[in-house]
Amino acid sequence: LAACGQTQRDGSSKKNKPINLNQYISVTFRGYSGAGNAYVSFDKESFYLDYYDTVRFKNSSAQSVYNELHGNQSSSAMDAFYRFINKAHVVAKPDLSNGDTITIEWNIDKDEVSKYFSTKFVYENLTLTAQGLTEPTRFDPFEYLTVNVNGIATW
Repeated sequence: LAACGQTQRDGSSKKNKPINLNQYISVTFRGYSGAGNAYVSFDKESFYLDYYDTVRFKNSSAQSVYNELHGNQSSSAMDAFYRFINKAHVVAKPDLSNGDTITIEWNIDKDEVSKYFSTKFVYENLTLTAQGLTEPTRFDPFEYLTVNVNGIATW
């Protein structure tokens, strides 16, 4: 099997299959329900391990133009490709509560990527439900407050 092409972590061959960018996305919810936030991250390490030997510039001209325009002569094809595709962000209302819906949107310019790379990739926007936010505990801030007034009335 190794002679037939590289294999992904799930055992399937990578040859001629588009890269599914969604498999490298993770979303973390932090904070309190009613005041939570969502954070999206891209697993760069796994992505590089899976595809470093696969991603290539279309040709030497594409590489030269990329390096000239982006001023990065030492950039690998993978680093350049990553710059174009690491564009996922969270679309959500502020102050998330458990059960709220968020969207992970990609902002990738496929036309721009195709100028430099023949590597095929797929992605889709994701809709997720906020979960795991800590439920705030209610308390009465005046429960242990005692007001004492000392002095002489001036009226």
